Amino acid sequence: MPVSIEELTVPSDPAEIDNWLVRHEERIADAYRVSLELIVFQAAEAYTATLTAAGDPAALDGYTAALTALSDKTAGEITEMYQAGGLSSWVRRGDDNVPPINVQASWAKVMDVNAVSFLETTTNKITNSTLEVWGDVQGKVNQSLLTGMSNVDLQKEVKKITGYSASRAEAIARTETMSAYNGGLEEGAMAMPLEHRPVAKEWLATSDSRTRKTHKAANGQVVGMEEMFDVGGRSMSRPQASGAPADEVVNCRCTMLLYYPGDELPDGSVAQFPEGVSDPDLVVQSEDIYLDRSSGTGVWDADRVATVHDPYVDEMLKGGIA
Repeated sequence: MPVSIEELTVPSDPAEIDNWLVRHEERIADAYRVSLELIVFQAAEAYTATLTAAGDPAALDGYTAALTALSDKTAGEITEMYQAGGLSSWVRRGDDNVPPINVQASWAKVMDVNAVSFLETTTNKITNSTLEVWGDVQGKVNQSLLTGMSNVDLQKEVKKITGYSASRAEAIARTETMSAYNGGLEEGAMAMPLEHRPVAKEWLATSDSRTRKTHKAANGQVVGMEEMFDVGGRSMSRPQASGAPADEVVNCRCTMLLYYPGDELPDGSVAQFPEGVSDPDLVVQSEDIYLDRSSGTGVWDADRVATVHDPYVDEMLKGGIA
């Protein structure tokens, strides 16, 4: 899926990530809500304009395509944030820890496969939330037919229902946007070969009155890349982790900071390469990462070497993935 350069220009300074994420989260979620409400209000007006003694619910049918297009557009924008998270795992590594070009190309292709899968999942979630709003309104329309509700009263009820339902849908869009970025960040990091992979991650919570107590307590917690954070007694691989309970996920604005070998950790120590893994600058590279097309995953295997030279990666590192 084409991704705009603007969307994938992630800040290299971790201190700027919060504001960057909030700005994109608000843009995506606000635009989704405004468009959703507009479509539903237009549908309600079209319906009430056709009312006779019985009304004509078929007047709503023409708006289904508009809702589907809105869901697809929003899901696509959220998936861009997933790709931005993946790119961020490169940006944060610094110029001194850049893998060879063939590894970069293979990593980019693995992340493209992952992004396609992510888009499918996100589209389903956003479509379901959109259809819930639509279902609420249709239910009220059907009720109006049974009770003889006036046009004015129906429009008031539709506005009330839409406002409540759209705010719920907006929360889903906000949550999915943040989850997309953190998911891309985590999966982008783990798709790298061991000698170029980050070795630790830190939970970063937003410091304001809206932040959950459990997330404030988790702020600053540092664990290994394959370890779990302890968040209120619950194990989570990252903020907005898949499968985590809703009360730890919905509207969460937390993110992570990745640490690479050589980085200084919060306790003052220096992050080290995993046991058995050497600094790639000190050894001859004899292995490569390749794309296992059957599973869509990156596999490190000395027996299956694939040399890839792909201009695609150059564009990715400039800020865009085509």
